[in-house]
Amino acid sequence: MNELLAQFLSEARDALEGIGGKLMELERAPDDEELMTQLFRVVHTLKGNSGLFDFPEMSRVLHAGEDLMDAVRHGEVRYSQTLADRLLDAMDFVGLLCDGIEADKPVSADMAAEAVRQAKALRALISPEAESAAPAVSEAGAVQGASVASAFPLAEQLARVPESVRMQAWAQARDGAPLLWVRYVPSEECFYQGDDPLHQANQTPGWLWTGMSARATWPALAELDAYRCMLDFDVLVAADRGEVDAHYRYVPDQVHIVEVPALCLLIPQGDSNGGPVYEDFVEDALALIDHQDLTGFKRAVDTMIQLSSSSLWLSSALRWMQLLLTAAQPDTAALRRLVSAVNTFENPDWSEPAAAPVAPAKPVAPAQSPIHNNVHAMALKNVIDVQREVLALPDDAAWLPGRIKAAVASLSGCLKAFGRQSEVPALEALAATALATLTAAPLAAWLDQAFPDEAAVADVPVAPMAPVAATPAAVAPAVKVGAPDPVAPAPVVAAVVAPAMEPESAEPELQEADVRVGRRPDEASPKSLKVDQVKIDRLMNLIGEMVVAKNAMPYLANRAETVFGVRELAREIKGQYATINRISEEMQDAIMQIRMMPVSFVFQRFPRLVRDISRRLGKQVNLELEGQETAADKNIIESLGDPLVHIVRNSLDHGFEMPEVRTAAGKPAAGTLRIAARQEADRVVIEITDDGKGIDAQAIKLKAYQKGLIDEATMDRISDQEAVNLVFIPGFSTSEVISDLSGRGVGMDVVRTAIEQVHGNIVLESTKGQGTRIRLSLPLSMAVTNVMTVESNQQMFGIPMDAVVETVRVPRASVRTIKQRKATLLRGRVVPLRDLNAVLGLAAPPVTNDSDEFAVLVVRVGDESLGLVVDDFHETADIILKPLSGVLSGLRAYSGSALMGDGSVLMVLNTKEML
Repeated sequence: MNELLAQFLSEARDALEGIGGKLMELERAPDDEELMTQLFRVVHTLKGNSGLFDFPEMSRVLHAGEDLMDAVRHGEVRYSQTLADRLLDAMDFVGLLCDGIEADKPVSADMAAEAVRQAKALRALISPEAESAAPAVSEAGAVQGASVASAFPLAEQLARVPESVRMQAWAQARDGAPLLWVRYVPSEECFYQGDDPLHQANQTPGWLWTGMSARATWPALAELDAYRCMLDFDVLVAADRGEVDAHYRYVPDQVHIVEVPALCLLIPQGDSNGGPVYEDFVEDALALIDHQDLTGFKRAVDTMIQLSSSSLWLSSALRWMQLLLTAAQPDTAALRRLVSAVNTFENPDWSEPAAAPVAPAKPVAPAQSPIHNNVHAMALKNVIDVQREVLALPDDAAWLPGRIKAAVASLSGCLKAFGRQSEVPALEALAATALATLTAAPLAAWLDQAFPDEAAVADVPVAPMAPVAATPAAVAPAVKVGAPDPVAPAPVVAAVVAPAMEPESAEPELQEADVRVGRRPDEASPKSLKVDQVKIDRLMNLIGEMVVAKNAMPYLANRAETVFGVRELAREIKGQYATINRISEEMQDAIMQIRMMPVSFVFQRFPRLVRDISRRLGKQVNLELEGQETAADKNIIESLGDPLVHIVRNSLDHGFEMPEVRTAAGKPAAGTLRIAARQEADRVVIEITDDGKGIDAQAIKLKAYQKGLIDEATMDRISDQEAVNLVFIPGFSTSEVISDLSGRGVGMDVVRTAIEQVHGNIVLESTKGQGTRIRLSLPLSMAVTNVMTVESNQQMFGIPMDAVVETVRVPRASVRTIKQRKATLLRGRVVPLRDLNAVLGLAAPPVTNDSDEFAVLVVRVGDESLGLVVDDFHETADIILKPLSGVLSGLRAYSGSALMGDGSVLMVLNTKEML
């Protein structure tokens, strides 16, 4: 994936989040014009950005959304809940397209059809009658069979196709190629959208023939709008349906596609003169067919066609008989119907089932039709004729120089398009002479020599794949583009080649273009810069290594003084350490600020979540968000997403009562869910509060007892708060019915596990009948961990400062044994004691100091405090905590390791798992 596409996907996701948030705000303030304008701008920007890439499905939906928001903005459509629902569904669909693009998955036919459906649903809100009037479309624009037959009878349309093209199409169908009829009805504003409908039709895969017809009677020339497309296109192709759908994927709502049975191409045309000889031929031919004498039948057909004029209807029918006989297994039923039609000169009705179709051979790719050359030659003839008339005009006009330049530009384009680039210099030299003498005579003479007559133009060789920019100048009510019919000459398409830009005016036009698009030569550069997260993580790793290197300097100073006796050097090292320590702390803080993200990154998904779930449950809930600017490390913010979603879903499903129940209890019918964030010291605190029914502690106890999670004695002993905390037990649920919201016993235990994984804690408080409050406390960052180092059995260990309550010295005499457990009394509170050596499986007893006092580190484990007996306390240190890997990852007593300044490895204890 290239960088531009990655940036687009990132910005698209941000825009989709913004659109969802603004739609939620508009539901509360539907008359806010400023908010409506902001929403329109976000949709408009996203639509414009998608146009840089080949994502027609996304552009189609966003374009419809933009038109709808523009109509709402101008008061043509009133904002409603239905409108919001459709826009949200459309943006969800765009999000799915973004996921597919990121995964490098091609857009399926179902997704293309869904894009059309989404766009139609949005446009139906602007003009409902447009949707009801439009024909039913399936997949990528194919009209249902009955609708197609009534919209344009296939037999009448195929009769417009020259016989030679139909024969070529039949031959390809005989070889296994599928035949399709494409009705392309471009939008009247297609030119403003950058579409070229003629080019689009002629570039259809497997193209055989294109026909154009006017949608309505042409207005007077003075009233004709040249920028309004009034043409419909019919295209006969020999290609797979998927290729055609892909070609028209930008305009599927403007295309109708039907399959063409090969026999439907058998339409004899010509003069219907008849006589007795025809009756004799019919009688003899039918007899030969009945006797399966196809060789004799072929001789009769060949003889008859030699005796008939090529312009007769009979000759056309005979040519089709000859073609039918070329099949490996000729269709005798079709031959019989064709022969029988000679008596009446009426074409058979091939829509009636008669015989089995021609057995298809192995499919082959459609042959490239030479008809393109004829079309281009006819177009060139028209251009030359127009330029000849222009150059023949009198030379006394004031605009003669402009006329000469325009003619030269058109003729140069023709020469280049038809492989005659070598003649362009001579033409330009003649143009200079004509401008100098103010006469078009030299150019007219050159034109007569270069293109002497009509035959020469028709024989002009066409450069392969040479693009011709053609613009219709005058089109009859029905115009055909294709190979000339041997019976009747094909009409011609009038066209003119777009003149090239004059060199003198190129620079001013470029300057005007800069002004139009709003460019400013002195415009300030952007003040924000998007940086890949990998680069930020690398900076964090480097600052971590710097912290380790910095911590080595005090050890060096101590060795310089105690081992080598160089006190002055030790003092200088300590001075440099202070400077480096200050710089490293500032760098660490600066990089941390880069990684900080506001909690709004997570909060912005909740308005939509609360809206959808509350409506589905039939509840009324108002969401209040506070402190969205509170920031924390990116990893912490991202880890909050799933836990908060679980909490909000549980609150909506279990916490809030139905409106009638709330009203009966004297509460407002609409409940309030409040999510607030704030920073406390070096931690971010998030509180989720609702005014629902709260948690019934007795019901929790009974449910836990019934599930076998607690015994009867525990049920009687635990307090209400301890009962409420039972909801964190894995597998516990109070819901009787399993749904997609609850009942599986997976929820609050997952929340607590996720919070504890980022060194956070969760507190749940609830009052029956009043509501529930959940408090999440998490560190601002996990990049650098502050630990206290302790010594036990001559080994150093680290304990995160988040878990440390205090350090105390406890005399041996103050240690008591209660129920075979050690404990002590600290400020009137009993604190259990555990020996760190015993916890780690070390046989050595704890060591006291000279005053026979134990070193006790009081740590927080859940809601309780516990004293950890160690040998001694040491300093605190900032470390880069690295998780254990490999076989060591199973040691749950350790949360990781860190490299210290003296080169030693510090093992960091996980007090929650260990104690």
